[in-house]
Amino acid sequence: MFCYCLKSFFKISISLSLFFLTISFGYAQTPIFSPAMSITEFGSVSSPANEGVANIIDGTSSTKFLDFNFNDGMGFTVDLGGNSKAASSISITTANDVPGRDPQNYSVLGSNDGTNFTQIASGTMPCVSNRLYERTYNFSNSTAYEFYRVNFTTLCGSENSMQLS
Repeated sequence: MFCYCLKSFFKISISLSLFFLTISFGYAQTPIFSPAMSITEFGSVSSPANEGVANIIDGTSSTKFLDFNFNDGMGFTVDLGGNSKAASSISITTANDVPGRDPQNYSVLGSNDGTNFTQIASGTMPCVSNRLYERTYNFSNSTAYEFYRVNFTTLCGSENSMQLS
């Protein structure tokens, strides 16, 4: 599983679970996603009841999101509730099991209307066997958005399931 953390330029404190959108002022970085925010998946998703998409932003790496139907890719959108934040990094934490289910790439998109998205970052993540291992990927972005979408299209293994922590 992965914990994703997006970080931005202002010091505002809102917690995030799996994905941490954060704001930074100087060296401090604070999550901008919170468990109370609306998160929706897209693509054909099949998850166990206790491993749904809301676990991505629940603030803990001890829970995970699991999609048994990854063949069409997977993505999710978080609505910041009318607040705009400029994200500049994503932190990813591997899940508790099956390294082949880890995403191998990501793209981060932003929107101010929830419909039209602009890609602001993309990258490849090295596949690792370590579980609950956090990595942060920085990117350049100074535009604040009210909605963030994260997409995944490839996995580290040949499974048809993806997991995020």
